[in-house]
Amino acid sequence: MKTHKLQIQNELQELATLRSEIQMFIEEKIDSKRKNRIILSIDEVISNIIEHGFPNGEKSSISIEISLDEKEITFVIEDSGIEFNPLEQKEVDVEEHLELGEDGGMGIYIARKIMQIEYKKRIGGGNRLTLKKNLLTEEI
Repeated sequence: MKTHKLQIQNELQELATLRSEIQMFIEEKIDSKRKNRIILSIDEVISNIIEHGFPNGEKSSISIEISLDEKEITFVIEDSGIEFNPLEQKEVDVEEHLELGEDGGMGIYIARKIMQIEYKKRIGGGNRLTLKKNLLTEEI
């Protein structure tokens, strides 16, 4: 099993660094369509953490641990932001969302469609999300 750990600051400009790190870690081990979907889902999750987890603008870091084997890729994301369980959120009605022209609100939907998500509240505050993608199943 191949693993990689990194920490980014809770700033949106760090997303470019994160995408680059994931690209380098995955290399050519995952087809480009699946790789792009995985990166999109992680990008959405981290964006939400940065935008909503620290409403007072406090500086913090987000740790990401990636592991990859022939069966799956796993991301463990920990932050010290506001406790938030994305699995408790009502699923977005995409048609209604588009009809109303609402801004935002699709990040959790996208991540849940692409990845299997587990949530744990961290002792002392914050969040721990585990996102997994089975690499042996066919993509839709």
